Amino acid sequence: MTKTVLLGAILAAVFTVMMFASPMADAITGLLDTEVKDNKNTYQKITFSLAGDVVTDGSDFGGYAIFTEGGDVIAVTSHMGAYDSAGQQFDDPAITFALCSPEQLGAGLCGPEWHSHLVKPVANSLCQIASVGALTFEEPSATVVANQDNIKVVNVKKGTNSFTESVTGTATDFTAGNSAVVPNPVTGVGVGVPFDLTPVFDDDVLQAICIGPENTEPPEPPGF
Repeated sequence: MTKTVLLGAILAAVFTVMMFASPMADAITGLLDTEVKDNKNTYQKITFSLAGDVVTDGSDFGGYAIFTEGGDVIAVTSHMGAYDSAGQQFDDPAITFALCSPEQLGAGLCGPEWHSHLVKPVANSLCQIASVGALTFEEPSATVVANQDNIKVVNVKKGTNSFTESVTGTATDFTAGNSAVVPNPVTGVGVGVPFDLTPVFDDDVLQAICIGPENTEPPEPPGF
C-alpha cells in the first residue's frame, strides 16, 4: 500500500469517526502531569494524570503520549468509529483495520476503549506538529488502566520489535526508545503530551488528520 493510500485510509477513518461518533468530540481532557517509571529494558509504568476524570464514553477524540529517544512515540488513545487496535472490540479477528457503520457502533464494536500504540508521526505542512502515520495494531503495553483521573500504560518493552501495522496489515518494525524525551519537543515542558486529532478540509475534502492543531499559517513562497 502506498503512502498516499495509507494516508487516505486513515483520513477516511477519521471522517467516519466524525460522522458516526456521538456526541461530537471536544478537546481532550487536560494533562496535569506525567510520570515515567522505567529500567534498562522496560517502561514499567507511564502514568498520565488528568485535569478531570477520564472520559470513557467516546466523546474525547485524542489521547496522551511520550516521545522516546531514538524511537517512536508511545501513545494511549480513545476514539469511536474506527477499529485499529487489538485492544478494541470487533467481529472479525482476521481484520486489523476497519471503518465502522452506525450498526456496528450500536452493537458495541469499534468503541472508545482506551488502548496503546507505538506511532510514527509524519511531517505535514498542513499540521503544526505532525499527521498520523504508521501505528501498531497489537498494543505495545501489557495493559492500559483508566481509573478516575489517571491513565496508566503498563509494561512497554524497549527496543525494536515487529508489529502488525494496523492500516496495511503488514509486519513493520517499531521502536520504543531507551528513554523518554524531557522536555517533550511539542510543548517544551515536562515529558507527557496531550493531543487532539484535528481533521483538515479543503472545500469539504479531507486533506489530513493532524496530531494536534492545524497549521493556519500560509506557506512561504518559493525562495524564502
